[in-house]
Amino acid sequence: MGRNSRFSNKTMISVTADKLPNMHSTEFQGIPVVIQWPKGSVRVGERENGEPYKTEMKADYGYIPDTTAAGDGERLDIYIGPDKDAEYAYVVEQVRKSDGEFNEYKLMLGFDSLEAAEEMYNYHAGEKGDMELGDISEVPFDYLFDKVMEERQETKVEELGDDRAEIEHDEAKIAEQSDKLSLIDAFVKLYKHEFEYFTKVAEEVNDQLADALQEAGIKAAVTFRAKKPRKLKAKLLKRNQTHQYQSFQDIYNDVVDMAGVRVALYLPADRTAVGQIIEQCFTQMREAKNFPEDRGPGDGIGYVATHYLVRLKTETLHKDEYQYADTNVEIQVASVLMHAWAEITHDLLYKPSKGTLTPEERAMIDDLNRIVQEGEATLDKLQESVQDRTQQDLRFELMSSLAKRLAAQSKGLATKRIIASDVKAAAKRVLYIEQPSPHANYLKAKLALWKAHGKPL
Repeated sequence: MGRNSRFSNKTMISVTADKLPNMHSTEFQGIPVVIQWPKGSVRVGERENGEPYKTEMKADYGYIPDTTAAGDGERLDIYIGPDKDAEYAYVVEQVRKSDGEFNEYKLMLGFDSLEAAEEMYNYHAGEKGDMELGDISEVPFDYLFDKVMEERQETKVEELGDDRAEIEHDEAKIAEQSDKLSLIDAFVKLYKHEFEYFTKVAEEVNDQLADALQEAGIKAAVTFRAKKPRKLKAKLLKRNQTHQYQSFQDIYNDVVDMAGVRVALYLPADRTAVGQIIEQCFTQMREAKNFPEDRGPGDGIGYVATHYLVRLKTETLHKDEYQYADTNVEIQVASVLMHAWAEITHDLLYKPSKGTLTPEERAMIDDLNRIVQEGEATLDKLQESVQDRTQQDLRFELMSSLAKRLAAQSKGLATKRIIASDVKAAAKRVLYIEQPSPHANYLKAKLALWKAHGKPL
């Protein structure tokens, strides 16, 4: 549906009395919307405890048709502010006050700043409301428009969790450090504006690495993310107790996983090959950390993985993407089994809402880790066995081919004579079975492809 699309008048309900809803169809910069409660009307409803409420609307409120929001599974709700030419949209993650669990997304359109959008949402949520703002992030409107118009016919349901109890616990612990808390609040406020940027950087690393792994024939699930502002704040509050941040740079130096990529390997033995690819594709910002050898005080026991801190190389980026080369991205490489165990363990051990684990439950986690490591060892043996058999077959084929050529030559039937160098080359291949570099010509091929399509370098 194009930017000038409209809804049929059949969907319109006209109520002329002042302060009552006036449901009507309209659009915002080409995105079709249905306004349920216009600015100036009084929205009425009932809270979860049965208490009625009234809110005088200071912004138009409605939804985008043919969309399904994560959480409640209904259409995506929107607030529309006064700035009809706003370049950015603001996405609110609404959570329940009672338990901090994610409820749904609210989209704020027509606001000239993140602060204005956040203030408008908080007013309508109300101090006595059931819901409140969890996170808010800034998104370029053009990007949002493309996403909405592309996905209006699709349903996206995603259940998200929240660590509210943990955040409140951490905030109480360092309440006396008001000057440090204000630094963290200021940093998180800035990060909300930069969240989309970190997402883009992580996505670029993800795409380059996924292409390289596919070219190398390595089976893996590669995913990316930027750390959610709420999760970042919780982490900063906890780490500040020992790090005592004095500046934004202190935080950037300490927290390296604001943009992250995860490589979940189907075959654990591929970790070494993946490491070689990462070192060739990206600029290394530190030595790789190998767990459990480089395990720190806060790292989980039993975790087996390799973490890299990298930056994009400018020669792999378009000119308008050079800014991405200044940002660190953490790449975590582990088996699918290990990543699954780490996720489960982290949720159980570090989320207060799950309760304190009993000794028996901790023993079960340890047992599960042993099962994971035994599974990885079995996969290693299987991979080694298959490779050995394949190499034996290749050795036989090489020598068989050489023998056939020698037999033909002895009968005077050879089209090309075998010389000493042919025998040496075959023997070398039989002895060493040279394996091609998993990433030999990746960058060269990508640059050539860009040139072929006329893209600027």
